[in-house]
Amino acid sequence: MKKLVSLLLAVCMCLSVGVMLTACGDEEHTHTYKTEWSKDETYHWHACEGDKVDRGCDDVADKAEHTWNEGEITTEATAEADGVKTFTCTACGQTKTESVQLKTTVTEAEWNAAFALTNATASGFLTENGEQEPVLFKIADTVYYSENDGYIAWAVQKDGEYYMYSVNNSEGQLLNGFSIAVSTMLMSFHLPEYASFTYDETTKSYTCINDGYPESCYKFNVYFENGFIVKFESCNNSDVVQYSFDFSDYGTTSVEIPTVNE
Repeated sequence: MKKLVSLLLAVCMCLSVGVMLTACGDEEHTHTYKTEWSKDETYHWHACEGDKVDRGCDDVADKAEHTWNEGEITTEATAEADGVKTFTCTACGQTKTESVQLKTTVTEAEWNAAFALTNATASGFLTENGEQEPVLFKIADTVYYSENDGYIAWAVQKDGEYYMYSVNNSEGQLLNGFSIAVSTMLMSFHLPEYASFTYDETTKSYTCINDGYPESCYKFNVYFENGFIVKFESCNNSDVVQYSFDFSDYGTTSVEIPTVNE
C-alpha cells in the first residue's frame, strides 16, 4: 500500500513539474510578429516570428479577409478566347483572377460615347464605279485628317473654331458646328440613330436596314468590342459593301499635317 501511495505521489510531482515548465515556457515567450504578410486565398495575417516550426507558436495578428481592388484586364478577350481580369488585395498584394468574355453589345449611352471619342484611326475603303478606293481617317487632339485616293484634307482648331484645309486650299474654310469625334468620320454616310439598330447575335453586330436611305447606304453594320467601335460597314441594296472601316489606335493616334501658309 505504501509503495502504491509513493508511486502516485511521484507521478503527481512529475505532472506538476511538467505543468510548471509549460507555463514557464509560455510566460517566457513574447510574441513578435513578422512584418511581411502570410496569406491564403481568403485571408492575410502577420505570423509570430517564433512560429510553430521552431517555437511551437501558431499565434497570428491582424488576420482579415482580403480587400480586392477593382481589378485590371491583364489579358484582353478576343473572339477566339476569353480574357483574364486580375484583382489584387490592397493590403497584402495577394491576387486572384477571373475570366472575362469579349463584350460586343452596348447600351445607348455606350453607343453615344463610342461615337464621341476624339482620338482614333479608321482605315478601309469606299466603292466608286465598282472599284474600291482606300480611305484613311484620323482624329488626334484638335486635328481631323482624311485621305481618300491621294486627296488629303484636314480640319484644325483655331480660336475655338475649326477650319478645313486641303492641298488645294491653304486659306482654310470655317466649319460651323464642326466637332472632332468619331461621328465626324461617319457623318457623310447618313448613319442612323441607335434606336434604328438591332443586335444580330449571329454576326455580333448592330444592323440597320432602311429603304429610305440612299441606295449606297441601304444597310449598316456596326461592330463593337468592349465599348469601342472596331468596324463599320455600309452596303447597298444588293448587299455589296460600299463603305468599310476598321477602327484602331484609340488614344494613341497622332497626325502630321502639311504646313499651311497663312
